[in-house]
Amino acid sequence: MNRTVSATNVLATLLAAASLTLAAVSLAFAWANQGLPVNSMVVDAPKWFGTQNALSTVVFAAPGWYLAMKAPRVPFGWVLLVGALAHGIAGAGWGYMVASEVAHRDYPLPWLAVVLSASGAAVEVAILAFILTFYPDGKRPAGVIGWVGIACVGLGIAGVAVAVVDPFSALAQDPNSSLAQLNNPIGVPAIARFTDEGFLLLAPAAIASLFVLVVRWIRATGESKQVLRWVVLGIVVSFVTLPLDLMGNEWEMLSAQLPTVLILAALVAGSLRHRVYGIEVVVSRAFVYATLLGVVALVFGSIVGTSLLIAGEVSVAASFVAATAAAFALMPLRSWVERAINRILFGRRDEPFAILSEVASQLDSAAAPSELLPGFASHVRTQLRVPVVAVSYGEGAGQVRVQSGNTDGSVYQLTLTNQGSAIGTLEIGLRKGETRFSDAEIELLRSLARQAAAAVANIMLAEDLRESRERIVAAREEERRRLRRDLHDGLGPVLTGAAMMIDAGRNAMRDDPDVADAQLQDARAHVRGAIEDVRRLVYALRPPALDELGLVGALREQARSCTANVTINARGAVDALPAAVEVAAFRIAAEAMNNATRHSGATVCTVNIFAGDVLEVEVCDNGQSAGPWRPGVGISSMCERAAELSGSCDSGPDWNGHGRVHAIIPLGVPS
Repeated sequence: MNRTVSATNVLATLLAAASLTLAAVSLAFAWANQGLPVNSMVVDAPKWFGTQNALSTVVFAAPGWYLAMKAPRVPFGWVLLVGALAHGIAGAGWGYMVASEVAHRDYPLPWLAVVLSASGAAVEVAILAFILTFYPDGKRPAGVIGWVGIACVGLGIAGVAVAVVDPFSALAQDPNSSLAQLNNPIGVPAIARFTDEGFLLLAPAAIASLFVLVVRWIRATGESKQVLRWVVLGIVVSFVTLPLDLMGNEWEMLSAQLPTVLILAALVAGSLRHRVYGIEVVVSRAFVYATLLGVVALVFGSIVGTSLLIAGEVSVAASFVAATAAAFALMPLRSWVERAINRILFGRRDEPFAILSEVASQLDSAAAPSELLPGFASHVRTQLRVPVVAVSYGEGAGQVRVQSGNTDGSVYQLTLTNQGSAIGTLEIGLRKGETRFSDAEIELLRSLARQAAAAVANIMLAEDLRESRERIVAAREEERRRLRRDLHDGLGPVLTGAAMMIDAGRNAMRDDPDVADAQLQDARAHVRGAIEDVRRLVYALRPPALDELGLVGALREQARSCTANVTINARGAVDALPAAVEVAAFRIAAEAMNNATRHSGATVCTVNIFAGDVLEVEVCDNGQSAGPWRPGVGISSMCERAAELSGSCDSGPDWNGHGRVHAIIPLGVPS
């Protein structure tokens, strides 16, 4: 691939260099031959014909070289380089012929120089007709208009053929011409009478090719219409230069190149920017090329004006220098001016890495999660110069929308995803006059959407953490309320009643020992009930067996109450678990053992506990299940206990229909 690019670059540069070398030769001949009496009907024909071909060479070579270098697969750059080469050969050939025949230097093959110089104008018509017919995709336009374009190209090629076989009838018609006796050895005498008419057809062919392009632009839609309108604009502006033809030979020579310059400048712009634009984008391009036109006119006018003030006329050298400077100043200035105007109208959309870096820095510097999205939306809207940027997440009444700016127009929407799940949307308003974003902008917006998704995920995590803390506080207060109620309504009256019975027993002890003994027995029963209540409360807080026997011992103690044969296997540091994890594991395993014996009729139950990076609790039994388990109080309780510690719990029949409960609990929970 690199070899291909390198070869095309070298070829394009060689063709451009050869063309400019021929242009320099044309100017040298024009300078040396000026003043020679070539034709009585043309004032100083050697100078102006050679100079005009030199200018045409530059006009074709500059955009042709640029297109061939930047887009080597586009044929139009190579076609323009061929045109530049043809004009260079025509100008050099004309100067060579004049020097040989008029200046009597007797160079060889002067007739060949005449043939080459005469074919230059016809080549230009053929090339422009080809470009205006097939630009930008190289396909023949549908319908009659396509055949008209092909006919224009054919007339241009026919003009080249006529120039080759013309017996120099035009030179022979002027008896005062120094070239009247020059003959074309390959000329066809029968062509002589049609030569003038044949060349006259080149002008209608050129005009018809312009008409073909205008019709194509009118018929085109979407992207093609946007691309073609620049060439149409170049054609329209070129008609403004027609009055310059009335200002004399010097200005006629210069103005004759302006239409071609404008059309080819539009060709370069369209080929390198083959995309759909809205009104505002067109305005930006208009600013770019208006600025470039002003700079080119300034360079061209400064050099020509200086020559006119100093020498009193526009010299050949000054004209060539002006055209060359203007043409080659166009290319480097275009990128700089386009970047500056794009920055004004569209922000920094052509600097995606800078925008992404700045947005990342802005998100990192946010003081609180609530500041992430407002800063993101405002920064993106400012950097891209779009009317609105909005980020939405959540559902229903809990939906949150953060917006910067407003718009009544269309918006481009992207889905925000995190870990494969949709968590929100990013909306970006289209600029006024635009119908869509470019492919490069869409790729940038997708990258921004990923940053917005990360910000939304952080906000949702922060909100989940806040809600979790609120739930913990609420659960703690609810547990305190329950303990207070149990102590006040249960244990308190029991102890109060026991105290009253003890007092009554003491009072009756002297008078009636039997009554006192009965009352003390009742008091003892009440105290025993109070002790059971205390044990129940303590067990609800944390099973005492965990502190006395550890997790495995507590489960074995619990297994004694099961009717099934229970086996408990433990691996890892199960004796050094955080308190909350230990309680959750005990509750889940105990509930699973109870369900196995009570609901599925299991006779064998196995409890596997493994403590590694996480704690895994697996309870399997040999009971049979007809289908998926319906979530009841027990199953819901197991899932809730695992979820409280950021874990998970799955329950149901395994592949052979036996019961299985599998819980995973992270071990990052503090004791």
